[in-house]
This record gives sequence, structure tokens and C-alpha cells, in this order.
Amino acid sequence: MIQKLKRFLSSLYFKVSKKGGVLSLLVPSFRATKDIGIDADIVEEIGRIYGYDNIDPIPFLDEVKPPKMNQERLFERKIKNFFVNRYDFNEVYNYSFVSEGDIKTFGDDPENYLGLRNYLSVDYTKIRRDLYISALKTVKVNLKHSDYFSFFEVGRGYHLEEKESDGLAKENRYLIATHYVQNSEESKEKFYEMKAIVTELFAQFGFRGAMPKVPTTTNEWVHPYRAIEYKRGRDKFAEVLEFDPRFLSKNGVEGRVVTLKIDLGKFYSAKKSITKFTDLPKYPYSNFEVTVLADKRTFVNDILEIAKRSSKKIFKDIELLSIYEGKSIPEDKKSVSIKVTIGDDNRTLKSKEIEKTLDNVVAQLKKKGFALKS
Repeated sequence: MIQKLKRFLSSLYFKVSKKGGVLSLLVPSFRATKDIGIDADIVEEIGRIYGYDNIDPIPFLDEVKPPKMNQERLFERKIKNFFVNRYDFNEVYNYSFVSEGDIKTFGDDPENYLGLRNYLSVDYTKIRRDLYISALKTVKVNLKHSDYFSFFEVGRGYHLEEKESDGLAKENRYLIATHYVQNSEESKEKFYEMKAIVTELFAQFGFRGAMPKVPTTTNEWVHPYRAIEYKRGRDKFAEVLEFDPRFLSKNGVEGRVVTLKIDLGKFYSAKKSITKFTDLPKYPYSNFEVTVLADKRTFVNDILEIAKRSSKKIFKDIELLSIYEGKSIPEDKKSVSIKVTIGDDNRTLKSKEIEKTLDNVVAQLKKKGFALKS
């Protein structure tokens, strides 16, 4: 075989010398600066003369392992499927670039945003910090086609004041879901729906302990009475808010916009509980319903927590049935109906125990200022 190789290469004007089973080659000058530059070029020359059809194919003798799954990407896909399949949102994609005018529209300083040196247009000179600018742009593009629509986007935001280990601006991944409707009553309904989505999403992924709270400060473009954030400790994981109608009107939008933003990075990294199998109860549970009057700005979660603590050791579950505002309800109040489930896994509760628990729940709610609705 060595002799064949020498013959092949010599016929191509290579100078070939053999020493100890090793061939040394001198590339002809008329090819050295053209198509013969690396070892692979020599192999290609031999194959071309010898004939590729004369070479027996031999498979690689190596283990083929499937690539490691990106768990964070799978996590995002599950959340996307949740919004599409469960709540009928459409997914949209937007550029990460925004203009200084877009930033000033939201009352922010362009200097707080990461800039581009080689921008293609004055409309794309900065990189967004979050997705609210993109949400408003998407609404303005689509409102001429429909009076009602819902969409979400997953994208990145870059924060100059926070630095990664390499000194670059910190990159965060967010999801923003948006409802566009026509009036205040519809936007209020969508605001409550967004809160329900957060509750269901957190429960589905085993995320507990994030409490809804009214933000201490809000931007001027946020509705003064429809903004809520979900925190666990100092970390904010989500926020639901409505755009101020006056801000929308200034920007050519006459309808209402309600949004839900989730910090996907924090949500993915947060400690979550593991779902465990439990047997069906051997003894029947009991439940009762309570309806109270509360101030409009009272959190339903506060009412649920009072009822839960009042049920003590036999508490099993609590559920919000309805929130009603309107006829027969004072203007500054709302009617909140809840269902409390109680039980004991080792015995059947006596009727007196059930009545005592109901009386205790009602008494504690009255003590905190929530009158029983007649």
C-alpha cells in the first residue's frame, strides 16, 4: 500500500521520501499556494486518484449519546403550552430593540438602557429592559384588526445597573401576557382573570408562598387601582397591572390593556414543592359556604387566610367561589363568597364540630371587619 501511495503522489508531482515507515512529502510549488495547504488536502488527493468507491466504508466506533435536555427550555415550553392550551393566548415575537422615543413614552430615561453602536435605524437604538414597550406596540398594530385579542411573548430584558460575572449587563427572561378589551368592566374582569392565572400557574408548578401585595410605588402609566405584585421574601416573581386609560389615550389606544409579567429566571430557579400521592380519604369531608362584604381594595387572600386559620386542625381546603360588585352592594364594597372544606382522616366529624367551626370562621371574619352578607 505504501508503494501505491508513493506512485499516486509522484504522479501528481509530489516529491516523496520514506523513512521508517513514514512518508515525507514536498508539495509542488505550483500548488503550494493554491489548493494544498493542510493535511486533509493530501488525503483528498489520494482518495481522488485511488477512487472513493474503492474505499470500504467503516462506521465510527464510538458511543452516540443523546444530547442533555435543557431543563430551563423545557420549563418555558410548559408555561407557553399553559397559556396557549389553557387560556387561548396567541404567542408573538418582537425585536429586543426600542427607540429613545419609546422609552420616553413610558416616562423612563434612555440612559438607563443598553445602547447599540451599529444600529440600523433610529427606531432601534436601545435594547429593552422589560417587555411592556413591546406589548403596547403589539396592541397598536393589532387593534385595527380586532376589538378583542390576547397574546403573550417570552423575551429578554437587559439591566445596566446589574452586572453579570463577565461585567456585561444582566440578562433576564420574562413572559408578558396581554389582554386587549374595550371598557372598564371588561378590563376589571380580565384583571381578576390574570390573578387567577397566576394562582393556577404557581399551583401547577408546585410554587408556594408568593403573596399578592399592592406595590408601594407604581409608574405613571399604571392604573392607580389595578396593580398587584407577587413576592416571596424580597424576590418579585410576577405582577398583574392595567395600563392607565389616560396613558393609552395619549398613545392612540382607546381600549383597555391588562398585562401579566412573570420573571421566568426567578420562577425557574425558585424552590418548589414536590407533588406526592395520597390515598383517598376513608371518612367523608364536610364543607360550608360563607359570603362576606369587604372593601373593594381588600385582598381576597386576606379573607381566605382568616377562614383557614379559624378552621384549625380540621382544615382541608378553601376555595373562592365568586366576587360580586353591583346591585344591592354598596359602591365601595364587594361581596366575596368562599367555600371551606373540613374533615378528619381518622373519623367522621360530628355535626356539632362542623357548626362550631362555621361559627368560629364567621366570628373571626367579623372581628377583622368582614360583615356576613345577609
